[in-house]
Amino acid sequence: MGPRRAAACVLSASCALAPPPGGRGVAGGPEVRRHREACGRGDRGSCLRWGELERKRGARAAARKPFSRLCRRGVSRGCLNLGVVEEELGRLSRARRAYREACGGGSDKGCRALGRVAFKEGRFKEAASRLGASCGGGRAGDCAAGGLALERLGDHEGARLAHAEGCAAGDLFGCYNQARMELARGNRALAASLYARSCRGGDPGGCPGGGTGAAGTAGPPAPGSVRGALGSGSGFFISQWGHLLTNHHVIEGCRLVAVGGESGAPVPVRVVASDPSADLALLKSFSALPPWKGAFLRDRDAALGEDVVVAGYPWPGRLGRDLKVTKGAVSGTGRGSGKFQMDAAVQPGNSGGPVFDSAGNVVGVVFAKLHHKAVPRTGPPPENVNFGVHASTVRRFLEGAGLPSRPSVRTHPLKAVRREAEVRERAVMVLCLRDARRGRP
Repeated sequence: MGPRRAAACVLSASCALAPPPGGRGVAGGPEVRRHREACGRGDRGSCLRWGELERKRGARAAARKPFSRLCRRGVSRGCLNLGVVEEELGRLSRARRAYREACGGGSDKGCRALGRVAFKEGRFKEAASRLGASCGGGRAGDCAAGGLALERLGDHEGARLAHAEGCAAGDLFGCYNQARMELARGNRALAASLYARSCRGGDPGGCPGGGTGAAGTAGPPAPGSVRGALGSGSGFFISQWGHLLTNHHVIEGCRLVAVGGESGAPVPVRVVASDPSADLALLKSFSALPPWKGAFLRDRDAALGEDVVVAGYPWPGRLGRDLKVTKGAVSGTGRGSGKFQMDAAVQPGNSGGPVFDSAGNVVGVVFAKLHHKAVPRTGPPPENVNFGVHASTVRRFLEGAGLPSRPSVRTHPLKAVRREAEVRERAVMVLCLRDARRGRP
C-alpha cells in the first residue's frame, strides 16, 4: 500500500475489504446466482464471492447474508467482511461485534478495524491503544488515526510522536499532521520542511495556499483573510468523523479546498465524492472535528409553507467572516425534481450552506438563486426566489458515497439560543484556494 493509499484509508471501512476486480457488469445476475447456490452447498469461497458481488453493486443488505453465514461458522474473513458492510450501513455496534469475532479469530485487520470503530464511537482511549499497536507494526495509516485519537485525549506529545512515526513510514497525511503540531510548538523551520514534503508527495494539504502569515512557511492560509481565495461558499458537518457537505460548484476546479469559520486558520480538506447533477460534494477534514450531538438529517423533505432557516457565509470579503442566518418559508416543493424553492434570503457565498427546520434538522442544502438578469424585463424583478437541494437527494448522495445517515428523530422546536449554538458548531466557510486549470493561487 503506497503512502497516498495509506493516507486515504484513515478511518475508512472500505480499506478492510477491497472490491472484487472487474467492471460493474461482472456483478450480473448469473454469476451471483451461481455463487449463491454454491454457497448453499457449503463452498466458503463462493460465499465470499457472492457477498463481494452484492456489495460491489451496492446491495449491502444482501451482502450481509453470506458474510454472516461464514462468521457464524467461525470464518474470520467472513466476520471481517460482515463488519465492513455493517460499518458502511452505519451500524457501528454490529460492526464492532463482527470485528471482535474477526480479531479473536486471528485477523489483524479485524483488530485494527476495532480501533477505527472505537474512534468513530468516541472511545478514544481504546482507539489510541489499538491503533497505536498497529502503528508500531509499521502501518502508516493507523499512526495517523492513532495520533488523532491521542489529540482528542489531550496527549499532544504522544500524538505528535505518532504522526512523526507515520510520516517516517511514508504517510503524507502524517507529515501534514506533524507539521501542524510542530508549528503549534513554535518549530517553524521543521514545520515548513514537513509541509513541503507533504506537498511534494502529492498531498494538497501541505501546499501553500496563501501562507500562514510567516514568510517562507507553507501551509494553511492566514486566519481572517480570504484575499487569496479564488472563491468561497458555505458547508456544514454531516458526521462526527469530520465529513462535510457543500455544493459541487463551490469546489469545482479547485486543487486545494479548505474550511474555516469566524476565527482560526482555514483547515485543508479532501474531496471524497462529488455529484455535479445533484450539485453536492462530500469533503473530509481530519483535524477540525465538531462536537457531535447526533444525526440531524431529516427523513422527509421540506413541506410547502414550512418555516426554514438558512445559515452561511455570504460575501465574506464585504460583509465579514461571521456567520449569517436568514429566515423564510418553503414556497415550492419541486414536484420530484430533488430541489425546492424558498424565500429565505441568500447571497453569493451561501451556496452549500444548510437549510434547517424549526427543530434544528437539516431539510436541504442551498444551491442557487434566481438572478434578475435571468428573466425577461417585462415586469418587476424577482425577489427572494431561491433554491435548495431536498434532504432525500442529500441522503441518496451520502449513501452512494458510502456514508449512510440515520434520520433525525427531533420534532420539537428548538429555542433560539440552542439553535444558534448548534448552527455555529456545524456551519463552516468553504474556500477554493487553488485553481486546477490555472495551477496558481
